[in-house]
Amino acid sequence: MKLHLADTARCRLLILLLALAAAVSVASVAQTRSVPDAPGGLVLADALNGAGAWDTAITEYKRYLYLHPETNQRDYCDEQIARAYWNLGSSDEALEAFLRAADEASCDSVRSARRLDTALVWVAQGEESKGELELARLRLYAESAGIRERASLHLVRIEVRGHRWTEARRSLRQAPAYLVTPAGQQVDSIMQVAENAPVHSAARARTLSTVLPGLGQTVLGAPLDGLHSLTLNGLLAWKLLASAQAGEFGSVLITASYFQRYYRGGRDLAARLALKRNLTEAAPFVQAVEGRLEAAGIADHP
Repeated sequence: MKLHLADTARCRLLILLLALAAAVSVASVAQTRSVPDAPGGLVLADALNGAGAWDTAITEYKRYLYLHPETNQRDYCDEQIARAYWNLGSSDEALEAFLRAADEASCDSVRSARRLDTALVWVAQGEESKGELELARLRLYAESAGIRERASLHLVRIEVRGHRWTEARRSLRQAPAYLVTPAGQQVDSIMQVAENAPVHSAARARTLSTVLPGLGQTVLGAPLDGLHSLTLNGLLAWKLLASAQAGEFGSVLITASYFQRYYRGGRDLAARLALKRNLTEAAPFVQAVEGRLEAAGIADHP
């Protein structure tokens, strides 16, 4: 226990020393910030943030905002608080801070950048429709060409994951600076191939298995599943007819219930198999596009 406490104390001392060393470095370049005479409280907060002491950095940013309520650095502080929360895995707190930073932004370009961060947090949280709507707004209305470009590329990622290849290619054309690069041309070519690739129809597979049990699975390249469905449904149909001819109405009711269950199940299985094949065959295209966009800095996080 004593050894553990000693290790913890040494870790805290190391973080403090790193923060102080970084503070000296940050102070030497403080004039490059939007406010040349960056206050000491912010320098320390920035140093802690850069050293990975995100909890302590958040406290220092909040302390600075409390002591300087009229500062014009509120948007910067909230942005850094948001990124620290994100690094800590607290997406809800990061979202709130990004929204505050957007509201407090001193200009439209900064506000749009924070709204872009907000959209990416929504996407990461699973609220993809909300994030996609915000990205579409930025693509249309952001004053900064760079923000419009990034919003378009993030939309490409979302649309590619949904296999909406035509929409993705249209969004890519809204990012002309990236489109003219070799990587952009590769992405467009990959999406064109995916767009023209055959797609398995779940409705068609269901219809085929309605006409003949197992036919939908067989057409989709799963003949064993098709044979299993045909055999099972055939045996149940034979048993149903035999029981009806023998006047065994109790057996008829039981067999009919089983036949209905397996007949409908086979139709649903054929439809799910079509969707699964689409996902499997589209996966290499999705990975190729996302990998190239990731290399261009279009990540799924703020």
